[in-house]
Amino acid sequence: IPYSKSKSNKVEKPSDTKNTAKIEVIKEEKAVVYKTHTVESGQGLYSIAKMYQVSVDQIKEWNAMKTNAVKTGQVLKIVVTTSKPIANDLDKDLPVTKPKDVTDVLETTKKVNTTRPISDKVSPQTQKFLDTLKVKTYRKQDGPTLKSFHLGTAKITNEIELTEKFEAYYNQAEIGQFINVRNLVNDEKVFLKVIGKLPANVDSQTIIVITPKALERLQSTDAKLAVEVSYIAP
Repeated sequence: IPYSKSKSNKVEKPSDTKNTAKIEVIKEEKAVVYKTHTVESGQGLYSIAKMYQVSVDQIKEWNAMKTNAVKTGQVLKIVVTTSKPIANDLDKDLPVTKPKDVTDVLETTKKVNTTRPISDKVSPQTQKFLDTLKVKTYRKQDGPTLKSFHLGTAKITNEIELTEKFEAYYNQAEIGQFINVRNLVNDEKVFLKVIGKLPANVDSQTIIVITPKALERLQSTDAKLAVEVSYIAP
């Protein structure tokens, strides 16, 4: 397939693959390479950013996005910039790689120092609740609204980028949905936005991973909590 060349001195190599890489030559000095990523079920903008070791704001800028919301099947442009001349490499296929799952992403983020240490301390009062807590889901009518309830353990994310955000990783609600999390020890509550699914390596008792800011609002310093998650039933 012949290349097309415009007056703006940009050269683009066509492709029909799902995840592709393209090259634009700018002023014959600097090349911009971008990959396309197709959003998969359970992925959020944060996990995708970690996957390619870029920031959420960069992805939003490259794709003219105003919010962090993404949909399954949405195609995102991921840019990689280099000052090396690459005109002679236009005929080569550029590999597009990504970690296999969220566990791989978490291992990758540790290497680039995007995590912070988390205390493993749990107060005796909270531990007493955790020792008797059983994971449970049920639905209940709240006036005209049917709500879903989920009992279990909450853990704290160590991702630095999420430290000051009221967000959570949770499997039962849709990504982008707001959920209510209640600390069963002191009855404190906080509304959190679901930004992705739980990491694959959490234990069976953990139903949600929350941010340090959410932990602060729940009036706790424990490494894990006994919580009730509620949201409007689908």
